[in-house]
Amino acid sequence: QSTWGDTSLSVMEGSDTHYSRWGDDGGRNDEESLLRNQQDIMSAQDEGLDALLGSVQRQKALGTAMGTELDQQNKILDRVDAHVGKTSTRIDKETKRVIILTNKVKGSGFLIGFVLLVGIIITVVVVMKKKK
Repeated sequence: QSTWGDTSLSVMEGSDTHYSRWGDDGGRNDEESLLRNQQDIMSAQDEGLDALLGSVQRQKALGTAMGTELDQQNKILDRVDAHVGKTSTRIDKETKRVIILTNKVKGSGFLIGFVLLVGIIITVVVVMKKKK
């Protein structure tokens, strides 16, 4: 039979065999020492948990900042992709026009075709520079 304030513990009810809990002095000094030791351990654990909390909070802030940065970069990449698509379409159209012109020039003579081809290339370059 045991209670918190009791300094001894019976093995069985009605038994006269008693065991001392923490020492021969009735256990009072040892109980106080154990309580202080447990409080010291809990204080050390609290300090460790506070340090861990700070680390987790910093990691959360870094993760949030990285997510924001990635969102911004994705928007930039989407705009670049759209611009590249438009430019690719324009280049395809101009290439087809050059092929058609080249086929026409083959019958008209090389010099006229060459002059027209140079003129088209200059026009494309000027138009592209103006749109930038």
